Amino acid sequence: MDIKDIGSIDFGTLSTEEARELGINVMFEEPDGTYDWIYSLQMLKNLSMFKFLVKVIILCFIPLIIIPFLASGGDLKEIITVLGIFAIIFAAIVLIVLFAIWLIDKLYKGNYILVY
Repeated sequence: MDIKDIGSIDFGTLSTEEARELGINVMFEEPDGTYDWIYSLQMLKNLSMFKFLVKVIILCFIPLIIIPFLASGGDLKEIITVLGIFAIIFAAIVLIVLFAIWLIDKLYKGNYILVY
């Protein structure tokens, strides 16, 4: 596809692959009458995926942090030991998520597409 001017694009006939190549945001009407919105984002410039994953990980760790407080019976040394272990595990998971995002960024050449 060789389009120099965005005004010359016929969005009614533009395919999903062509929209991805152009890196534009397009709405399509599907054959069943529904509409799809294709939104192309640059992965490393828009960190919304990373922020979402960190929120999910934090929400998963909140019960694990509360349990030692309830189970220790007030022994501060046990609480600090368990929280230290959880901090190391949390850091490892965040590093794995960062590596996964970097790997996906390289596989998809820096862009990912949201389809609504």
